[in-house]
Amino acid sequence: MADIDGVYVLQANGQLFIKRVTRRMDGAHVITSDNPSVRTVDVLDGSQQVRICGRVVYGWNGRRF
Repeated sequence: MADIDGVYVLQANGQLFIKRVTRRMDGAHVITSDNPSVRTVDVLDGSQQVRICGRVVYGWNGRRF
């Protein structure tokens, strides 16, 4: 999974997602959404198949990530 915390394009279950990925002290990765209307939090434990397609470095609003 990601070595650097940031916003990534992820593929899981045949769908693409743009999510914030952070690494916890225990090494697990936490996947969250910046969208306030969709506040999901998932902790990856290795049982899910998730592929990183790329890292988002710039948004449409002109904000750097």
